Amino acid sequence: MVQPSLRVARVDVSGYRLLTSDFSGLDALHRELRTTILRHLPGVTASVLALPVPSADGKTVDWYSDLTGQPVPLAALPPQRRALVKAKLADRLASIRRLADELPKRVRGSEALAEALRLATHYPDDTHILAVGDEPVLTLWGFVLVEGGRGSGAMAAGSQPVRRSRTARRAWVLGAMVLLSSLLVAGWYWLGLQERRSLEAELGVALAKECTESHLFDALAARLDRIDPKGERYAALRETLAGEEARCMAAAGLTREFNVAGWDCARLAGLRDGLGGADLARQPLAGLASDLDARIGICARGADLTARIEAQPGDCEVLAELDRALGTPPTQVRPLSEARERLTEALARCQAATEIDVAVTESLGNCEALGQLDRRLDALDAARPPLVEVKARLDAELALCATAASYRQQLVDAQLDCTQLRSLEAPIIGEDASREPMASLRRRLDEALERCRTLEKLK
Repeated sequence: MVQPSLRVARVDVSGYRLLTSDFSGLDALHRELRTTILRHLPGVTASVLALPVPSADGKTVDWYSDLTGQPVPLAALPPQRRALVKAKLADRLASIRRLADELPKRVRGSEALAEALRLATHYPDDTHILAVGDEPVLTLWGFVLVEGGRGSGAMAAGSQPVRRSRTARRAWVLGAMVLLSSLLVAGWYWLGLQERRSLEAELGVALAKECTESHLFDALAARLDRIDPKGERYAALRETLAGEEARCMAAAGLTREFNVAGWDCARLAGLRDGLGGADLARQPLAGLASDLDARIGICARGADLTARIEAQPGDCEVLAELDRALGTPPTQVRPLSEARERLTEALARCQAATEIDVAVTESLGNCEALGQLDRRLDALDAARPPLVEVKARLDAELALCATAASYRQQLVDAQLDCTQLRSLEAPIIGEDASREPMASLRRRLDEALERCRTLEKLK
C-alpha cells in the first residue's frame, strides 16, 4: 500500500465532532477503511479519503494524499474543471456507499465496518474538497459540524461575571460531573466499538483469503488473547475463528489425501463420500470437490471402457469404434491409459488374426507355410478371441497335413506291393481329395495302382 506523503491541507477541527474517541484513532480508522476499499474497489476510489494526522496542539489535523501534484481547493478551480472534479467525487462516494450496502453480504460480521464506510462518505461542505490534478481529495470526511464548536469557549472580553448562588453553582458542578461521566462512558464505548470493528475487519481479511493464508487466523487469535486473555469477550468472533481454523485444517488434510490418492479410484470415491456434510459452496472445499468429481468421472469412464473391451474382445469393429472415441489420453491419467493399453492389445490381436487368416487361405495345401504360421501363433496369445478362431482353422489344416504325411509315408513303404497299395485306397478315398495335400496324394496312389493293374495284365 502506498503511504500518503502529499500534505493537502491543515484544518482546525475544534468546531467538529470526531468520529473516533480521540485523535489517536483517526489513523487506524483511515487504514481500516482504505484497506477495505482497496480490496473491493479501484485504488483511485480509496485516494478520495485523505489521511488525517493530528498535530501536537490537539486542535488541528494535517491531511495527506497518496496522489502527486499541487492541491487546489475546489472553489479555486475554473467552473468546467470544478464540475468535473465534483462529478468524480460523487461517483466515487456512491461506489463506497454501494460497497457499504454489499459488504455484510460478502463478509460475515462486517456490519460495523460497513457503517463506518457509509459515515465516511459524508463531509461538512465543499470547502473540504480539494483537487490534485483532476482527482478529488476529501478532508474532514465523516466529521460533523457542531454549532458553537466542541467546547464552550472563553468568556467574551469586557463581559461581567454573573453572580451565581450556591445552589446554582452546585447544579453547575453536578451537571459538569454528569457530562464528564457521559463523555467517559461514550469514550470507552467508542474505543470498544473501534476495537471490535478492527477485529472484525481483520477476520474479514482472513476469511476472504479462503484458507490460503492460515497465518492470518493465528495472528488474530494471538491478538484476541492479548486483548481478552480471560476469554470473557468476543464469544461470537472466537467461535467463528475456531470454526474457520477447523475448516481450513480439514481442507488441508483432505487436499493432502487427494494428492496422495493420485488415481486410486476407490480411495478417491471414499474421499468424496467424506465431503457429504461439508460446506461445498466455499473454497477451498468447493475446488477440492470439483477436482474429485472430475477425477472420479475419469475413473468411471476408464472402468466403462475396460468393461466393454473385456466383454467383446473379438468384435474388432466395436474395438475400432472405441479406439476412435478414446484417442491417446495422457499417460499420467491412469484409468484411461490402462484402458488404452488393453484396447491396444485387443486391436493388435485383431490385426494379427486378420493377417494370419489371410495367410492360411493363401497357404492351403502348403504344409510348410502352415507350420510357419503355427509357430507365429505360438508367440501370440492365441487362446483369446479373435486369434482362437484362427488357431482352430489352422489346427484343422495342420491335422490334414499330418494325415497326408502319414499316407505318403505308407505309399513310400509299400513301394510296388500292390496288396498293400490296395489297402490304402479305401482310407484315402474317404478323405477330401478335392484339394491339397490330399489331391496330389490321391494322384500318386492312382498312378501306383494303375501300374499294379498293368503288371497283372502282363502276367
